[in-house]
Amino acid sequence: MKITLKELKRIIKEEQFTLGPAKEISSSVRSTEDVAKDTKETDASEMAGALEHPTDWMKALKIQETKLIKELSKIRKAQRILKQNRN
Repeated sequence: MKITLKELKRIIKEEQFTLGPAKEISSSVRSTEDVAKDTKETDASEMAGALEHPTDWMKALKIQETKLIKELSKIRKAQRILKQNRN
């Protein structure tokens, strides 16, 4: 579907009307300097625990995965034995 230049301008004007004046939008946006003044700096050592937790979780998942792989290999071995006994 091709849109003519006239239709495109009409669509843009409709969207501008629904968004309202641009002054209202820009007045509610704060500058980065103002936001930086309000933020609290955090020491890196305080955030170390946040990084530690996912690492421990991944180790636990790896251990669980290893156990499941061993169990799966036992099940497959039993399946092979049962298949051989059927024949």
